[in-house]
Amino acid sequence: MLLELTFGVVLIYIVYTYLNSGISGNSNSLPLPPGPRRRWLIGNLLDLPKTIDWGILAGWKDTYGEMTFFTAFGHSILVLNSLRVVDVLLSKRGDQYSHRPRFVMGGELVGLNKSIALMDNGRELKELRRLSHRVLTTDALRKHTTVHQALVEDYMRTVVQEPDNFLTNLRLALGRMVLVVAYGLTNHANDNKYIQEAEDVMELVGGSVIPGAYMVDIVPMLRYIPTWLPFVSFHRQAQLGRKLLDDWVTRPFEHVKRQMECGNASPSFLTDILENETLKEDNESNIVEGVKWAAATMYGAGVDTSHATVATFFLLMALHPDVQVKAQAEIDKIVYMERHVTMEDKAQLPYVQAVIAEVMRWHAVVPLGIPHRTAEEDVYEGYRIPAGTIVVPNIWAIARGEGSHAFVPERFLGKSAPIHSSEYVYGFGRRICPGRHMADNAIFLIVANILALFDIRPQGDAVNGKASLENVEFQRRLVSGPEKFQCSIRPRSRGCAQLAAMRE
Repeated sequence: MLLELTFGVVLIYIVYTYLNSGISGNSNSLPLPPGPRRRWLIGNLLDLPKTIDWGILAGWKDTYGEMTFFTAFGHSILVLNSLRVVDVLLSKRGDQYSHRPRFVMGGELVGLNKSIALMDNGRELKELRRLSHRVLTTDALRKHTTVHQALVEDYMRTVVQEPDNFLTNLRLALGRMVLVVAYGLTNHANDNKYIQEAEDVMELVGGSVIPGAYMVDIVPMLRYIPTWLPFVSFHRQAQLGRKLLDDWVTRPFEHVKRQMECGNASPSFLTDILENETLKEDNESNIVEGVKWAAATMYGAGVDTSHATVATFFLLMALHPDVQVKAQAEIDKIVYMERHVTMEDKAQLPYVQAVIAEVMRWHAVVPLGIPHRTAEEDVYEGYRIPAGTIVVPNIWAIARGEGSHAFVPERFLGKSAPIHSSEYVYGFGRRICPGRHMADNAIFLIVANILALFDIRPQGDAVNGKASLENVEFQRRLVSGPEKFQCSIRPRSRGCAQLAAMRE
């Protein structure tokens, strides 16, 4: 009886939403953007991929052009397939397109809507982004360069000592680099504990922001169903997720505050902002709470994407030794096994930078970005875009705009080079990732030093080893990196091995 009643309520809600969504339009309205034919009531529900599918992402652009429009149970979804349209809508019309979709499970029930990544557009977000940009510029990050360099050198040692664990130790190194910037944490013992907790939290709540993963996201009124009913397990999952998330976000924040009171706090994102007198006088918004969540967002957003990018780099180097040799030759002209590569060397390494740009283009690690939402109805090139439309940048199609599966770093050299991949992999407009400079620095330091010190090859015999790597699958989720794989990573020479193992 309860199941039948619930189904009836849900059905009435869906019909009501569909009839009042404005998607069906009328004879006088402008047409909706092109897309697959919609079925009554469910719209394009059956046309939406259940996971990230590279062929479908590319096919949308081939079939429908620069925009693809879907509906599902009265919700409208607009996929943007070209950088031109993305620039107009998400960047130039920022007031209209900078909101986030309503994530009932992940946002409202678990609490992720407090994070700067999922927070809706408004005064608080604007202030947090202003503060974040102030302390995360290239110049502001220089104060952390020495510690980051040491952490990268620590990672080089682990590659010599534990080459089979290069991906696990990579995640640890990236996590520590973020903790230094966000909280000033440099105690490796405590770092390890916090990073492990972070991994547990990310695993638990990560799936809660995937649109449609929970029925409560499709039918928000389900959140009001009593928690004691046996078929609403999402309530219990949300309660567990919220507690873990709140504990994880609060603990390092309180640690930094105590260190500041004692005068022992290291420079960090939090100390830079909390020492700002204007924050102490701001009683009109809960900006300090937002700052706490902004610091935690840096970890959640930064580690996953950087790890996926560098893991893809390892895979591609094993498959393209010719590219590796060219990059190593460029590095050798500057350091030649006498020291590690530093940020000061970056300008003299254009080919290494081109390799990184091509890695980012070849596999966009956030294939569909984080969705935006329209604030009100809009019109673009004769098409009507309804209010509340979920707007998804098809970064995969943008990155593969030339249809090229070939890995060719040279495309980013010379006057005819395409737009740099960093212009689209970090998001767009007012929602562009404020920590992109930190991520760029970390990726450059790790990639350049790996190339300087190590040769990366397929494991086993050349033919079977290469075939095995060519068949490595990529994760089909919000952040997509290669599934775990192995390759041969060996010091280029005895001198490289000694330099990599050196502890200064």
